[in-house]
Amino acid sequence: MLAVAAACIVVAANQKEGSAEDYFIQGNANLGLGLYDEAIAEYDKALQLQPDFSAGYIVRGTAHLMSRRFQEAIADFDQALLLEPYLVNAYYYRGAAKSGLKLFEDAIADFDVALRLKHDHVDVLVERGNAKTCLGLQQEAFADFERALHYDPDNARAYHGRGVTYLNLGRSEDALGDFDRALQLKPDFAQAFVSRGYAKAALGLYQEAIVEYNLALGLQSGHVSAIFSRGLAREKMGQYQSAIADYDQVLLSKPDSAHTYFHRGLARANLGRFQDAIVDYDRALQLKHDYAKAYLQRAIAKDNLGLFEGAFADLKKAAALDSAEVAVANAGSIDLEGFARQLRFEQY
Repeated sequence: MLAVAAACIVVAANQKEGSAEDYFIQGNANLGLGLYDEAIAEYDKALQLQPDFSAGYIVRGTAHLMSRRFQEAIADFDQALLLEPYLVNAYYYRGAAKSGLKLFEDAIADFDVALRLKHDHVDVLVERGNAKTCLGLQQEAFADFERALHYDPDNARAYHGRGVTYLNLGRSEDALGDFDRALQLKPDFAQAFVSRGYAKAALGLYQEAIVEYNLALGLQSGHVSAIFSRGLAREKMGQYQSAIADYDQVLLSKPDSAHTYFHRGLARANLGRFQDAIVDYDRALQLKHDYAKAYLQRAIAKDNLGLFEGAFADLKKAAALDSAEVAVANAGSIDLEGFARQLRFEQY
């Protein structure tokens, strides 16, 4: 890709400066080098000179997509489709941008159109399968990944997607086989290492899962899912201080993650740091008001500090959100008989 980009730069230097073609060529060179802002600036100039060039909107939309400017990307793909309504890649990339915004149903609608135009478009099948997985449509997602592998038996992303579907269906051993195959085909596939870690953790192989997360982090040092999942595995193994260090790292880049605050609270509570745990449960509940488990664990922490009235109030909220039976069953050291008596008293 770098060689192609360099060749484009040489060609651009030999072109007459200031033409739309010059700007498109330079934009493509920047896009190939991952210089998305610079590419967009060149495409802007080109499209001012040639506003009816549909491919120009697609490449600018791609640059927006790669830099996670999903709304701007969608606007470009919309414009491309106004100029040419049957551009397969415009539907594909627009669907990918909508998936980036978690508009999975809208994304699937675009992928459906792309597949009507080109039924064997493997990338579209994989992306549609991923969107269906996110909607919980596991069997439909599985069918898309199977179809993708029919057309391209060596597609690492299709194996990964099918592995995630197996994992969601509780078939962890089958998932491991697909993640192994994905990594054979694409050894630098960081997310496949993370997913293989998920599968091993689901099988209770927490130390092996940590190895997978570390391999992912060797490829992508800031991979948040790998760091968070490593924290979960360490928490399961009773390595609470190490788990807290992972959760601290996650919160530096994702300070609005309710689940990370909740799990850091659990780790702190397991170290006997109940006041610190309550601070984390407070933050988790500010971010996610219906977090029943956070109310439950905060109740347990308050109970350990002798804050019985507050513990009861939290346990009651957990019961209202989940169910009294589930809340009581998970309440640990709380005076359950007293809780049940108090509930009956309030009901009557």
